[in-house]
Amino acid sequence: MATIATIQLPEGDQRVIKIKPGDHVEKTFTVSNIYGSQLRIGFQCQFDKPEQKKWAKPKEPVERDFGDQGSEQVKLEIQIPKDAVPGKYNLKLLVYSLKDPNLDFTLSDPIVVEVTAVDAIAPKPKQIWPWIVAGVTTLLIIGVVTWILLPTNVIIPNLVGKPIDEVTTLLEGKKIPLGEVTEERTGKAQVGEVLSQSPAADTTVKKSDLKPIKLVVEIFSVGVPDVKGMTVTQAQHEFKLNGLKLGAVNEQKTGSAPGGTVLKTDPEIGTRVAPDAEIMLSVETQSVIIPSVAGQLLTQAKPVLEGLGLMVQVELVKTGAQGLHVLSTRPVSATAVKPGSTVVLVVEKQMLSIPNFSGQNLDSVVNQLNNMNLRLGAVRRVFVIGRSTNTVLSHIPAAGASVDPLTPLTFIVTQGSSTIYPYKAVISPTFNMKSINTLGVIRREVAPLVAPEKQ
Repeated sequence: MATIATIQLPEGDQRVIKIKPGDHVEKTFTVSNIYGSQLRIGFQCQFDKPEQKKWAKPKEPVERDFGDQGSEQVKLEIQIPKDAVPGKYNLKLLVYSLKDPNLDFTLSDPIVVEVTAVDAIAPKPKQIWPWIVAGVTTLLIIGVVTWILLPTNVIIPNLVGKPIDEVTTLLEGKKIPLGEVTEERTGKAQVGEVLSQSPAADTTVKKSDLKPIKLVVEIFSVGVPDVKGMTVTQAQHEFKLNGLKLGAVNEQKTGSAPGGTVLKTDPEIGTRVAPDAEIMLSVETQSVIIPSVAGQLLTQAKPVLEGLGLMVQVELVKTGAQGLHVLSTRPVSATAVKPGSTVVLVVEKQMLSIPNFSGQNLDSVVNQLNNMNLRLGAVRRVFVIGRSTNTVLSHIPAAGASVDPLTPLTFIVTQGSSTIYPYKAVISPTFNMKSINTLGVIRREVAPLVAPEKQ
């Protein structure tokens, strides 16, 4: 399977479309050819379910010729049926090669088509606190006016465990004024349930001594916390601590904040909302612009891309250009991608001849490998009599071999004498030290991790 294109929304465009049943909107994508040659391509809209396929379609032409590294605007017409069920639906744009659509295609990131109820374009999180406050205010007014009508003695009812809306109705019927209502989060009661009261239940109070009743209620509204400048993950954690949920996240490019940080919330910071309400975020666009590295050496271009937080893959081709120089990138330069995205460096192939590293220090060899576009592979350490630590004994492939760039080399390297478990060499009288060093006789391949107990 091959990716043939990049598919992007215009700068700052939203990935959430809110639309009523029966309405229609248009959405424009920018499609860029990264296949490496001219293509004959087609477009298709995809929803989560097959029966939603007719909700969107590309505007004509749906098939067209696409030049190498060219970019074109593709408009989608989104038409929602009048009988569509309100909800959120994922829409993707499929770009495929007509020559081999099963192998050569690209599928865009989803955009969310939010079908709203006919009588509401942008439903807000359900807020129960305003009517509670209104009810409290009304009771206070009624309480003052009707206080003189109370009987001589009043028995305070048991309000603990009852929801606040039921309590306000009960007190209003008994003509008992409601005083201060304090919210508290315990997690042991339902939202808006009375936790305690003052005076206590069944208390008999004279009319002359009766004061507005005070309640402590399980929290029934939450202020949207200040998450401006936080990352999405940090904001989500803050919402969780306050009993709220993270809603849709929309990217905007303002240049006023670091990429990926919160610009604002919806509802706004400080707004009182119901527990479990979803809070939407506007976040500064987080993207990396791929620089132009064509013509640079592989050893120059690779660190530049990695320094921008991108992953690098190398593709070697033979065109006759200067060896080990970058010919192009996929995606092409100036493309905006997310940090951590993979960029393919198309590099002119050149076979490398491996020098003789035997006898050199491994640290020095590693620096040479980087400069030669080779890689350090496995390292085996062995004990050899008469050799200093970290000296290269041999390597695979051997000196003189012709290999591709970035080929990993395996090294056999000396390891110094163990202070935990020194090895005592036994030398045959028929060999002298010089001959043993020349042959590279290995006395022990792997040092013991723990010295054996003395008997």
